Amino acid sequence: MNFYHLKYFYDSARLKSFTKASQANHVTLPAISQAIKTLESHLDCPLFVHKKNYFEVTANGAALLIKCEKLFENLEDITNLKKTTSDDLSGTIRLIAPQSIYLNWPSLKISRLLKKYPLLDLKLFTGNSRKIHELFIQKEIDLAICPHDQLLENYHRQTLKKGHFQLIYFPQAPKDQFLVGDFGSEVDHLKKMYQKRLKKSLPVKLEVQSWELIAEFTKEKIGVGLLPDFHRLFNDPKAKILDLNIPQLEYEICFYTKQDPNLKMKKLFDELSAPL
Repeated sequence: MNFYHLKYFYDSARLKSFTKASQANHVTLPAISQAIKTLESHLDCPLFVHKKNYFEVTANGAALLIKCEKLFENLEDITNLKKTTSDDLSGTIRLIAPQSIYLNWPSLKISRLLKKYPLLDLKLFTGNSRKIHELFIQKEIDLAICPHDQLLENYHRQTLKKGHFQLIYFPQAPKDQFLVGDFGSEVDHLKKMYQKRLKKSLPVKLEVQSWELIAEFTKEKIGVGLLPDFHRLFNDPKAKILDLNIPQLEYEICFYTKQDPNLKMKKLFDELSAPL
């Protein structure tokens, strides 16, 4: 059985596209098609449903995909054996995190990493938990840093940082108008505790998807923002904390990998979790 035929099949099934598989392997589309036909002939079973402008893996193809995934993961571990047993971090690592985390917390640590390990090539992506889940499935990222999310429950995780969400405002801003995210456990918690403590609904002035936008509108004195306490806005000497005498909600920033981290990932975790 030809190794490259397996690789072409694996990439086609993983990327759900023969064209993308040909691009990933720097070969022509006919080369991919011929390799899959040869593999199907060797295994005496169809691996794909062969229809024009239609892509579907057969049951036999799905079974082979699982075996190929293990094969290529083991092959990658063998290829990276020297790198992962080294004291130095080197090679390419693909990292994804929400933009707010890059901007407010580990940016200094990432800069320090790149200076400390000149052979390390970090490729940075941005995205929320849904995007992280999608890229893990497509094998397009190696690790993620983001708040703990049930969607990522099946991935290996380690806690990098814990803290609390707090209400922050600037002098002359109305303290009875709140700027919050449009979803999230921290928003649900604040609304529930506000209702319980003050016997009325939380007066929401603005709901947005981004902590960065909440911070900007808070700085413009539109109202009181709900943000995690690692946000750089808390370093502004003019900023003040609004205490409503309600329990604060804890957050947990996690380091996610698709499987148990290898030595390189463990080293990276140690570097990112170390104090500045």
